[in-house]
Amino acid sequence: MELTEVESSADLPAVVEALRTALSLEIVDLPVVSLAEQLQEAADLALEHELQGVGEALALLAERVSMEAEQARLSSQQAQSLTQALAALLYTDQTRDLRAEALRQAVQNAAWSEPLADEDLELLPGLLNEDWERVDLLCTQLSDNVTTVVADPECDDNDIATVAESLLSRSEALAEQDQQALADLFALSAEAIEGCASLSASPVPALLEALKGLDQPSLDGALKVLDRLALPDWQHPLDAEDVADLRELLEDYFCAESLQVNGSADTLAEPEPEPEPEPELELELELELELELELEAEPEVDVAVEPAEDAAAEELRFCEVDLTLLEQPGPRIDSAILAMLAGSLQALEDQWQSEVGDDAALQLIGDSLDALMPLARASNTVNLTGVELLINGLAVNLKVLKAHPERFFNYTQQHIARTLQALHRHLDDLSDRGAREALVDCLSDEALPVPADIQQSGYISGLLALASMQSADDIELQSARPEDVDLSIGEGVDEQLLEMLYTELPVLVEEFQQQLQSVIQQQLSASLLAAQRAAHTIKGLANMAGIRGIANLTHHLEDILELLTDAELFPGEQLAEDLSDASDCLAMMSDAVTEGGMPPESAQAQLQQLMNWFYRLRTEGLACAGQALSDEERARRREQAESAAAESEKEAPVATTQAAPEAKDSNQIRVPVSILDNLFRIAGESSTLGTQLDATLTQLRAQSRSNRERQRQLQRVLFELEQQLQDHFTLTPALQQGESDFDPLEMDRYHAMHTTLSQLQEAVADVREVDMESERQLRHLSELQVAQGQLQKESLENVLGTRLVPARTLASRMQRIMRQACRASDKQGQLLIEGEEVMVDSQILNQLADPLMHLIRNAVDHGLETPHLRFEAGKPEIGTLKIRFVQAEGLVQVICEDDGAGIDLQRVREIAERRGLVEPEAVLSDAETQRLILVPGFSTREEISQLSGRGIGMDVVYQQVSRMRGTLNIHSQKGQGTRFELSMPSSSLLLHTLLVKSAGQRIYALSSHSIDQTLLSLDGQCQQRDEGLFFELGGVEYPALTLEGLTGERAHDYSQMRVHPVLLVNLDQGDKAVVFVREILAHRELVFKRLGDQIPDIPGIPGLTILANGEVAPIIDLQARVRHRHSLVHQVSERFDQDSTPQLPRLMVVDDSLSARKTLETLLSDSGYEVVTAIDGLDALDKIRKAPPDLILTDLEMPRMTGMELAAVLRNSRDLGDIPVIMITSRSTAKHREEALASGVSAYLTKPWTESGVLEQVGQLLF
Repeated sequence: MELTEVESSADLPAVVEALRTALSLEIVDLPVVSLAEQLQEAADLALEHELQGVGEALALLAERVSMEAEQARLSSQQAQSLTQALAALLYTDQTRDLRAEALRQAVQNAAWSEPLADEDLELLPGLLNEDWERVDLLCTQLSDNVTTVVADPECDDNDIATVAESLLSRSEALAEQDQQALADLFALSAEAIEGCASLSASPVPALLEALKGLDQPSLDGALKVLDRLALPDWQHPLDAEDVADLRELLEDYFCAESLQVNGSADTLAEPEPEPEPEPELELELELELELELELEAEPEVDVAVEPAEDAAAEELRFCEVDLTLLEQPGPRIDSAILAMLAGSLQALEDQWQSEVGDDAALQLIGDSLDALMPLARASNTVNLTGVELLINGLAVNLKVLKAHPERFFNYTQQHIARTLQALHRHLDDLSDRGAREALVDCLSDEALPVPADIQQSGYISGLLALASMQSADDIELQSARPEDVDLSIGEGVDEQLLEMLYTELPVLVEEFQQQLQSVIQQQLSASLLAAQRAAHTIKGLANMAGIRGIANLTHHLEDILELLTDAELFPGEQLAEDLSDASDCLAMMSDAVTEGGMPPESAQAQLQQLMNWFYRLRTEGLACAGQALSDEERARRREQAESAAAESEKEAPVATTQAAPEAKDSNQIRVPVSILDNLFRIAGESSTLGTQLDATLTQLRAQSRSNRERQRQLQRVLFELEQQLQDHFTLTPALQQGESDFDPLEMDRYHAMHTTLSQLQEAVADVREVDMESERQLRHLSELQVAQGQLQKESLENVLGTRLVPARTLASRMQRIMRQACRASDKQGQLLIEGEEVMVDSQILNQLADPLMHLIRNAVDHGLETPHLRFEAGKPEIGTLKIRFVQAEGLVQVICEDDGAGIDLQRVREIAERRGLVEPEAVLSDAETQRLILVPGFSTREEISQLSGRGIGMDVVYQQVSRMRGTLNIHSQKGQGTRFELSMPSSSLLLHTLLVKSAGQRIYALSSHSIDQTLLSLDGQCQQRDEGLFFELGGVEYPALTLEGLTGERAHDYSQMRVHPVLLVNLDQGDKAVVFVREILAHRELVFKRLGDQIPDIPGIPGLTILANGEVAPIIDLQARVRHRHSLVHQVSERFDQDSTPQLPRLMVVDDSLSARKTLETLLSDSGYEVVTAIDGLDALDKIRKAPPDLILTDLEMPRMTGMELAAVLRNSRDLGDIPVIMITSRSTAKHREEALASGVSAYLTKPWTESGVLEQVGQLLF
């Protein structure tokens, strides 16, 4: 029973029984991949049913096994360790402490590539003890009952019932797991025991002892129980017929279990009956079959293996023999398929026929294994079983040669080349008996490490003879299956490729529909060819993304359109309508993929319709393409369309209701990058305006406070004036005592002045009321501004979030570069990526891509040692490169660390002195010597290779990180490895700054990411020496610089200032310096604006920002500015002749498909080349005339100018004729290959291409 068939609701006894049965593995014989999958399934089942400790232990074991995937099967020592660990998990033969110790020893055995460390096992024993308390009780319940019965023969009848009930429970658990044979065995045992008077009766103890042996089920143990049940001592013993039936069931059950565990080879699909073979072929098959039957009776011939080989090599066989396949009718193969298979072999033949050095042998073997596996799968698909077995046999030999390079000789290479040639000749003509015999002779030659023996050779020869070329009478009508229209995206597809798919697929589908409509309505030959090309492009894009439904539909559309194009025919009414329906179905499929909708229900029917048409065109002839619709067919289709429309109307509301919950969570809208850039710009401007508004409100509040103060002062003045006036009129009568009465005019004057004064006071009171209302409004405006600021901040965060992507988007590219670099350098290494879920600004991540690819190539080429050297140094033969992404405190950090040999400082110093970069008497620290590798053009390699020697690499990393306002630190220890630490701001829009004012009254925004501390000059002591200015702080001296000196202003004498700010700045490699500034204004988060393409890069001044008052302030990266002005790398770089700076080889990719262009561009740029692209031949010619590339990779079929036409133009040009051209196309026939070579193509590769094949061909033509 499969572990995945155990229901989630199953009880613990059923789960434990399933685990124990599934883990009774034949570990030595099981392939590593299958074994790892089986263990992982068991781990998932245990975890699902809350067996946490058992699940974690099984997951650790699965991980250990998966790390051994490069070898076919586990070694005997590894298998023994794994068996020991599995026995400790679910069986109760030992105490728990002993079982825990046995498990620990098993996973820490030195036989594993990466034994577990103690810290990885700290929590496991506690989890296992909790599980073992539950599992041991369940697993030993039956055993305890049996032991009690055997030990105590005086048991009563209650014990009989207990034992019988326990056996019945075991039977039910086995039945739930579809292990019916064992379930019947336990049920019969329970019935037999229930019929006994006492458990001490003679047959009972023997039966119970036999049942105890089934704790670990085996056929021998089951048959032993069956024999006990057949004893005549029972009240109702099993009769002979029942024994025979149950024996057969048990044998079938254990045989099936064995096949399920050990059968890793793919089963061959049984072909449908074919016409009887021709008489001559039938006679030939009979003779070969007789030979096979005679050989079958002879003893098997062992494969000759040298005594020095290990036991695993001695068991290798060229292939397995299944004579029943010779009794089945052979397949009839389409000539186009045979041509495709033969064409795919051509590049491999060329590689094996060329001279190969010792260093390149392993790479050739690895590339060949990669190229042969797709051919084997294709052969299996078309039922070419003989070719499939032959290719798999060659793969067995290549794996032996890869594991034992000492067995690779010149005659071995020549023989494999002859074998590939013989296979090519056989595929060219399946009926050529001489070619077939020559091919079989190659397989049995002793030049192969594992040749085919006599029986295997005859078997493969018979299978090869069964196949024949397909004629028009042999063509079969294909049937569309549901899986053929599946729209799910394949696993492991690069996310950047998916982005291209979502962008390009709708455009291509629309173009195809337009071209098809032009064919149907206007009958344009150019549109017919354009429609075929569009279908071809869509098919290639869908295949790269693993979308079978679209790939199959466009494949059959292309086949039909290609037949029409070659015959210069246009579709008739019936075919045109079916092509239009298929086009509409393709559009719906595209919408379903790009917008997350439901796939069309008619997809399978539409695919079948195209298959029917292709069958008719090839069997009835192309004349049927012009067939018109009959009246009956037209009426039938109209009724069908009306019925479908009515059905869709009925189902539309239901479908909408059902799809709504998913759509709510999964709906997405694709937005062009230009719109996102505008959103970023608007968000930045909005943030700047918000800052300015905040500053304006602050000024208004200050003015309002000042106004209130003046009002209070005015009131005081009025009060004093009124008091003085009152005093004046009060004291005047005392001075004029002789006058008895007031003058009337004086009374009037007094009242008028009093009235005016009162009016003035009222006016002041009114102004105060207005000011208080203004203050309230201003306060309300401030509250609104705070709320608006919060919304603006939230909006800004969401805008910034639109460009956040997980770091894992680069994972597939980095893994690919790691594999390529290991192959090119003949080293073994693994890349571990940590922090893949860290969200990073996509712009920053894209800028990091090239530096990371350079770091990976550099680590493999200069860091990791060869397996032999690592073994001598006591290291694992497989090197490790770790890349870790971390985001903290507004910074993105990337740490790249390898366990290689480290930087050879003596070698670096030697090359630097030889090139005049440093003087022989110069004293450099280790850190300064390490940073010499960042000088442009610096390389420790004498010879140029695909990975190194051009002097381009670390300087590119350094320059790119500097442009991103980041830092690069190097830490290396000889023999232990090297660590590169990259750090840069996490946002490309906002920047934390420190606003300062210089002596020239200019304001600068200092990027705060490198400012470690803000001090005062009183905190230390400034000292002037011959070497320059220094600042002593806490007993440590730091080089001191001034802000004016770094920005180019007139020097300012800070010694005349009693106190001034001092900034402590972090530099590379842990160094620090101080910068004197005149005044610190504030800390601000400001919007970063680049200088623009018109202004060249200024080291340490990456951009500008707009202040709250509207002024523009330069952004100063103090770290980069100090590094530029005073670092050793800068000083050396200034002396370096820029004219002699090496350049990357410049390649051009020409293809009309965006996805194909982007895929090749990414591959080549990641491999260290400068890449430009063109959409067709004319576009390429225009760009070639402006800047000729070093090499061109072009597609064959393109609009305006094809690849052959482009190659012919270049070949006939006096100035451009030396540029090598590689053609990459899906056309694999010899005719196309010959035409391409005649037109001037240097190399011809067929799709699907392999990365290693493309890179190897590029390297051969460039170096």
